[in-house]
Amino acid sequence: MYMYEQQSVDYVRYQSSRAFSLSLQPLAPPLHDHLQFHAFFLYHHNDRDWVLNVMERLESPMLGFRCCCHERDFDFRASYRQTVHYGLKHAAKTVIVLSPDFVTNTWCQSDCQLLSEMDILLVQKDLITVLLQECDAPESLNDVRCIDAAQEDWWGRLLAHLVSTGRCCHLEHY
Repeated sequence: MYMYEQQSVDYVRYQSSRAFSLSLQPLAPPLHDHLQFHAFFLYHHNDRDWVLNVMERLESPMLGFRCCCHERDFDFRASYRQTVHYGLKHAAKTVIVLSPDFVTNTWCQSDCQLLSEMDILLVQKDLITVLLQECDAPESLNDVRCIDAAQEDWWGRLLAHLVSTGRCCHLEHY
């Protein structure tokens, strides 16, 4: 683990315990400009329960994040393409949940095309990938650091990335 990563994880632990023990402001940073969400989640519908559980934890009063996903936060009449476009545009960070279903179905069929069209937005924002189940990441995500949900410290790493203001790091899998 790199020094700044450990410092970020330690900072999140400190801030999280401080907010809990002193009932201060939530851990989530303030949203700026046109942003409405801290995180927009992209995932396959088979991973929905896991994602909704993570979002619920992030949205707790202690953490205070605003999250969105296409299944929960948009009118059912809006197309998937419209919801993804809106989520990418109005969220500070995009969390892609990788699983075999996502890679073979969702990513290949629609997200890849949409994300390539939205490349300008992705270049401007942080991208976080979470490996929920072992799978081969899409080639376009090979340079993006991936948080392995099977590792014990995945939650702290996710929080550290969500509170960080820097661009996502393009390094090896950790």
